[in-house]
Amino acid sequence: VYKIINKSRNFGNIPSKFLPIIIVKIINIVAIAFIFIVGFGNRTFDIIARDIKKITANI
Repeated sequence: VYKIINKSRNFGNIPSKFLPIIIVKIINIVAIAFIFIVGFGNRTFDIIARDIKKITANI
């Protein structure tokens, strides 16, 4: 973990300092989405999966 922090410090850019915050926010969003899916059960997951299949089919 410390090696990663040192590497980001070596870059010295503002983005490298904000990167951990962005990663934490992404993890939080994923966690909320996961809880939402689990909370509403497999039916919601099936609907989401169907929508994803439709979207990917269009692409």
